[in-house]
Amino acid sequence: MMRAPALLCGALLLTSCGGDPIEAGDAAPKSKVANMPVVHEIRITDALATMRQHPDFTIFADLVRKADLAQRLSGKAPITVFAPADSAFDKLTVERRAALLDPAQRNALVRFVAAHVLVGRASARDLTEAIAKGQGTAKFQTLAGKPLSISRTDLNMAEAPPASDPDVAETVPTRASDMLVVTEEGGGSSLVTATDLEASNGVVHVLESVLVP
Repeated sequence: MMRAPALLCGALLLTSCGGDPIEAGDAAPKSKVANMPVVHEIRITDALATMRQHPDFTIFADLVRKADLAQRLSGKAPITVFAPADSAFDKLTVERRAALLDPAQRNALVRFVAAHVLVGRASARDLTEAIAKGQGTAKFQTLAGKPLSISRTDLNMAEAPPASDPDVAETVPTRASDMLVVTEEGGGSSLVTATDLEASNGVVHVLESVLVP
């Protein structure tokens, strides 16, 4: 008959010492909550600001400003920008790069920048659907008023393996190697290396080469 008080005493002792660690461990969850990283709100900016904030578009963003097209690319009218990465300008000759910065050739600079901008918003999905409807090629109009053709190419199929070499594996088209190709009428063409950089007034796609009108 004396065991019940002993058990009760033991229970009271556990309670006073903290008891169940799950119930007595309020401090641990509070510590985790206090140390949780703060998630900052992602602010989507206009196309020009998006390029200015990106480390790979410093040259093209500067050319937009020099061409006095900053207001057009930062306005509310929807646009699609095919922005050449800074490395794309390394492919130009010294003379061509100098011409882009020549104040006497400002009209040519305006045409150059405008050749990389579409009127209206076109995401990668929009471009893909337009290519399918166009049976392999989609046509758009640039801000310069010239046609821009967009198609797809499979990098794995760019070079066929030699039939005489049995050790070379046959190339097989894959979605991963299927890339968009942009061609400006009377100008150049470029692969699209990244897509869908969201902007408040449209979208920015990344080019590996410039489209020289």
